[in-house]
Amino acid sequence: MKNKDNKILIITPKFYPSIWWIEEQVKLLWENFLEKWYEVDILTSKFDNKLEDKEKIFWFNIYRFSSIFSYISFLIKNWNNCDLILSRQYYKNSFLLWLLKFLKLIKTKAVIIWDWWTKKNEIIILQEKLGLFSRLYFYILSKNNYFIANNSYFVQSLREIFNKDFVKKIYNGIKLKDYKYPAKKEIINILYLSRFDKWKWYIETIEAFKKIKNDNIKLHLIWYWDKKIENQIKEIIKKDKRIIYHWKLYWQDKEDIIKKTDLFVFPTYYEWESFWMVLYEIALYNIPIISTNFWDTKQIYWNNILYVKEKNVEDLKNKIEWIVNNIWSYNYDYTEALNKVDINTITKKILELK
Repeated sequence: MKNKDNKILIITPKFYPSIWWIEEQVKLLWENFLEKWYEVDILTSKFDNKLEDKEKIFWFNIYRFSSIFSYISFLIKNWNNCDLILSRQYYKNSFLLWLLKFLKLIKTKAVIIWDWWTKKNEIIILQEKLGLFSRLYFYILSKNNYFIANNSYFVQSLREIFNKDFVKKIYNGIKLKDYKYPAKKEIINILYLSRFDKWKWYIETIEAFKKIKNDNIKLHLIWYWDKKIENQIKEIIKKDKRIIYHWKLYWQDKEDIIKKTDLFVFPTYYEWESFWMVLYEIALYNIPIISTNFWDTKQIYWNNILYVKEKNVEDLKNKIEWIVNNIWSYNYDYTEALNKVDINTITKKILELK
């Protein structure tokens, strides 16, 4: 592979075309960069020996490495002076990128993309693990070119450590061209789609629904976790035929249920997730949404979502009843919100960092 203009490298911890979470974001970035006439490669770990070292999927190359030496060799040989390197999950890659740039073995601008999966802020984790050496690590991190965070809270947290110009807010994206614009419908099928963590309020959503005396509506629950939670949910919803629990659905099945959904309910107060991709998915089908105002939800959707108080079963029950009874007079429009997170908008902002 020869160095040339219009090349972008995306470094990600794992990549296999299962299309989920970070993998979906990598795929969307790749597709949109391709539309802008960029060549995009994926550099990732060989987390399974059955995977090939190099694989071509669709039109992009995936390079997988099991050793740090082959990883560094690849970067030096192929990415010493190209357009851009995007590195997800900074704590695994930023040090190597800085070292190679410090040694002037690569000249490409490196952009670190913040990802927060765990129950602790990754900066707190690093401070706990490294102690006083965490200051040195943050200094090294700041010697890369930019740091992308995808909501206002993360931006503020990072700017307490780094300077304002170094940290940029750029949301994760969706494909706006998939926006369905379907007509408003009578509310019959209500959907709860999320991981069954207590902070996502799945039990309380069921409790709120069971308080509603309306035999015409149904609550659909999609997700799976473990057998204990499955049995817990089945015990809670038994004898209520209005509640349907969908166990272990895959993408096409999930999409089919979303298409038939008339109202989406998402009363989360989960502190450790950086963005709500599920809201993007639902908004693409123009489905009315009841949600808590968490992180940047209101900054993106404004008053086009019906907001529910956190940890308040009665308020959730009342909001569901209200929107069921008033759907024809309830006005919402996701066009402006989805334009903010359209993948085309996102890639343009990233390319401005070159």
